[in-house]
Amino acid sequence: MTRFSTALALLGLVAAPAAAADPLQPTGHWNVDFGDAHCIATRDYGTRAAPLILALKPSPIGDVMQLSVLRASGDRGISQFGGTIAVDEAAPAKVSVLGYRAKSGGLRIAAINLPPDRFRPVRTASALRARTGTGVSHSFALTQMAAVAGTLDRCVAGLRSAWHISEAGGGISQPAKPKQPLPSYFSTSDYPAVAVRNEATGTVAMVALIDETGKVASCMVTETSGYASLDAQSCAIISGRAKFDAALGPDGKPAKSGATYRIRWMM
Repeated sequence: MTRFSTALALLGLVAAPAAAADPLQPTGHWNVDFGDAHCIATRDYGTRAAPLILALKPSPIGDVMQLSVLRASGDRGISQFGGTIAVDEAAPAKVSVLGYRAKSGGLRIAAINLPPDRFRPVRTASALRARTGTGVSHSFALTQMAAVAGTLDRCVAGLRSAWHISEAGGGISQPAKPKQPLPSYFSTSDYPAVAVRNEATGTVAMVALIDETGKVASCMVTETSGYASLDAQSCAIISGRAKFDAALGPDGKPAKSGATYRIRWMM
């Protein structure tokens, strides 16, 4: 475990719960988790009885910010739909939203992949409005955004160093390689049903963090296809099926590394 895996930052003061206020005021601190293979910032806006969480997860190479809203819901299916986000008084911008059930905790996740130009205004915003489904919308009061964004930047810098991504970590004499051609891990049956119904096509770029054993420790989209289901399916297949020969360090021993890939989805 690297030194980046144990740190936990608490940012921002706890505001008093909002009484019918719009936007919603936070009911907890910003929590920034420096994980072995991820950086995630979360903040509570709900209650124990009605949980509502805003989460931010940057890619290890900083090209995409995954913004998620977690809430209680009885819906267990996977869905993709059009949504919007708006920062402060700006007009809403259209986004693709992926809805799915969290593996633990019983919460419903609505995830949005934002490229840098879409996330940049959020770094200094005081309010964020998100429509994440039919009839589902939330407005969040944002505080300490410059601090939390800076902390995530430092966490990502740590990941880049620990996983020898680009020049940040250095010391890779041979990159990780898939044991067989990457397209062979995909099949026509993998095309998400919701993407087929919408005739969705596109190219997904992603970064995979591959450990010393050749296992994918983490995968995240770095360039969205514009369709949440294609983005999520790409990483799910790489994480669940792909086998790699680990990268080698200068000493010839297996080493952690990051590798980028592009997957093109066509009907």
